[in-house]
Amino acid sequence: MSRFLWGSFVVACAVGTQAATLENLRCEYLVNPLGIGEREPRLSWTMKADANARGAAQTGYRILVASSPEKLARDEADVWDSGRVRSAKSVQIVYKGRPLVARERCFWKVRAWTEDGKETAWSASSYWSLGLLHAADWQAEWLRVEEHTAEDDAAMPPMPKLTVVSAVYGSDDNQHKVDATEKVRRLVEANGGVLKVQASNELFGDPFVGGGKRLEVVYEVNGKRNEARATEGLFVSAPEQEQDNLAPPVKRLQTPRYLRREFVSAAPPVRATLHATALGLYELRLNGARVGDALLAPQWTAYDKRVQVQTYDVTPLVRPGTNALAAVLGNGWYCGRVQCWPPEICLYGTEPRLKAQLELEFADGKRQTVATDDAWLGSVDGPLRFSGIYEGETYDARKEMDGWDVPGFKPDAARWHPALIDRAVVNKTGDLVWQRGEPIRVTQELTPVAVNEPKPGVYVFDFGQNMVGWARLKVQGEVGQTVELFFNEMLNPDGTVYRENLHAGKMGKEQSQTVRYTLRGGGVETYEPHFTYMGFRYAEVTGLKARPDASLLTGRVFHTAFAQTGRFACSDPQLSRLAQNIQWSQRGNMMGI
Repeated sequence: MSRFLWGSFVVACAVGTQAATLENLRCEYLVNPLGIGEREPRLSWTMKADANARGAAQTGYRILVASSPEKLARDEADVWDSGRVRSAKSVQIVYKGRPLVARERCFWKVRAWTEDGKETAWSASSYWSLGLLHAADWQAEWLRVEEHTAEDDAAMPPMPKLTVVSAVYGSDDNQHKVDATEKVRRLVEANGGVLKVQASNELFGDPFVGGGKRLEVVYEVNGKRNEARATEGLFVSAPEQEQDNLAPPVKRLQTPRYLRREFVSAAPPVRATLHATALGLYELRLNGARVGDALLAPQWTAYDKRVQVQTYDVTPLVRPGTNALAAVLGNGWYCGRVQCWPPEICLYGTEPRLKAQLELEFADGKRQTVATDDAWLGSVDGPLRFSGIYEGETYDARKEMDGWDVPGFKPDAARWHPALIDRAVVNKTGDLVWQRGEPIRVTQELTPVAVNEPKPGVYVFDFGQNMVGWARLKVQGEVGQTVELFFNEMLNPDGTVYRENLHAGKMGKEQSQTVRYTLRGGGVETYEPHFTYMGFRYAEVTGLKARPDASLLTGRVFHTAFAQTGRFACSDPQLSRLAQNIQWSQRGNMMGI
């Protein structure tokens, strides 16, 4: 008996002294982030000790940062070696190496010392990269695709135009002043021809330190010249009666845009990095492949204050020879309908725009940049006919442009036109900043638990769970056949899907949570939306020629891709279900948070 107890004690001691390991390395709370905007990023890790260990704790650490994974593997810390630091801290460790520059890549690892003085092994390596830190790092322009409709003609008859003749910003005594004419002209153009400009050092620079400043603008309307002025902090504007007849920008949901350009890469790049953003929402494609897996990028922000930039490593997608870079643009929150009370349309702008910059690095040290410029073509005549962030989408597969996102595509001159550079929009948008949070991603799929037919030809799919996302459609039918899907969270007494809550009060009578898909015909077709999302448990489907089975739809759950860090379950099923409901509510309400 004593021998058995002694043996057990020896085994327990051996288990208890197993070395701790370091894992979950993060930079700015993200795993291997690309394109960050912090020159002194914060690093963190977790220490994992054996389950039988008692009192395990970190007492020190050492961080190595290198310019390549090869140097890091040899412990050559040519960027930063923290040395041994006596500290139990393992979060928000601020980088204190040499100054970092735009586009730089850093590879790092860490080891620690435990409470018994033992040294852990080095962690697995991790990395981060810096993005474009200054405006001068960008060669890309904002691109727009013009859409002209009969609705525009009706809404915008020929009207007088306000013309800025001159503008001066300076000291009250006129001894120190700068010419602000071009700046004010751009601001008026960006504001739809309306003169309302703040007199501020932020816009025009400080012509004189100390003392008061003012902005003076001379303008013409209908050939009549007038002058307006304002002191620092106030707004220069024309009298309302002069601006009442000026043409306001048309506010309506725009047709989704398609953009493309081709470029030649002389050799396979050793690294290809794509920086992109949009006013609206975007999806990028490179040589026919989707770039990244983020949805609803660049997510909702106050676009007049900041616009988030995403960075992608697209090295595997670029090939020697001719390549094609393409994009689809939707309205999103920027120029779509925002759920205010009542809803607001075009809260930040009236049409979507794209800004993207692809940077190629080659083995011989040469670099090549492909950016949004006047070499791009745009179209509003693609298969995606309508898109609203809350309204849903309309897609006509008969209008698909085979090969539009691969090299060698021959654009139809009737459908494709040169994209337009829009430099004026920068006066109404905030700074370009890196995206600090996780992207929105699909995190799980749900299969319908039941399919019912409450009325002839009306099929209701029950996913068994309130979710936020959309449904992927897999259907076969005749050319021109349109299938309509409506999504919501409750049923009417007759078994159809309830709709009234989406139009209650001041919510308006516009389409909500509805997808319309027109078939191309000729085989099985698969479609899922691009620039919308819905909250639902049920999907009501019409337009089918025969009763479907559950495989027609697949629920795609998406949200900010935070990691689940815990679970709760107990002997009370209702309490366990309550905990699950809380998690589903978190998923559904964390969209870009």
